[in-house]
Amino acid sequence: MTGYKTQAKNLQTEAAYQRNRFSRFTLAEELENAADSIAALAAIIELQQVEQERKAQRPTNFDRVTASPEALAEFLDSLPIMDGPWDDAFQRTFCDACQAEDCDTAPCPHEAERNSPAWWLGLEVTK
Repeated sequence: MTGYKTQAKNLQTEAAYQRNRFSRFTLAEELENAADSIAALAAIIELQQVEQERKAQRPTNFDRVTASPEALAEFLDSLPIMDGPWDDAFQRTFCDACQAEDCDTAPCPHEAERNSPAWWLGLEVTK
């Protein structure tokens, strides 16, 4: 981490040197842009490390249910609810254009997606 910060600082110093001593404004601007990018990368990496350390020290229920799409789907599927947003999406996606008369008694051609939070989690956001 410190290496990235040092590298960004060194590029900023070199940019100032190029600008002041040789009037190389284009090179100085490119060096400054590179320094800004490296500094931003260092900040992102630092935030990720802090988050990983926090999770490793004291995982929360949120960490558990959001560990993967499968874990979240399993958690949502375990909730005792009558209808979820995946039911509405299923109706719009499959049932509205379906020719079948009664899927409660006959096999639904889209049974794998029916009542499936995992299927719903894989949908693109439309709103």
